[in-house]
Amino acid sequence: MGGSEVAKLRQRLEEICTAMHRGLYDYAIVGKHEVITHKYEMLGETQEQLALYIGKEQAFQDVLDALQRSEKSGSGQQANNPPKQDCSSLHLESVYVGRSNLS
Repeated sequence: MGGSEVAKLRQRLEEICTAMHRGLYDYAIVGKHEVITHKYEMLGETQEQLALYIGKEQAFQDVLDALQRSEKSGSGQQANNPPKQDCSSLHLESVYVGRSNLS
């Protein structure tokens, strides 16, 4: 069961990171700050769940990897969108810090 749950959680990470990237660079009706904050919360929850199966260090690395993949997949942005930035620099410490209740 653990293997399929890990695969589902990793897929969820990919979806959240893609949505975060779109929230940063696509046009939005809702304020970007609220969207990104919500996605960070979801990312942290998914990271916590994943850490139960694969450990904190690997879960954190999986989050970083997913963010980097979403950055690469979003490289075909429209010319009038803001310049790209590396998503892995987006306060990831705030996702990981404060999650010390994981063991």
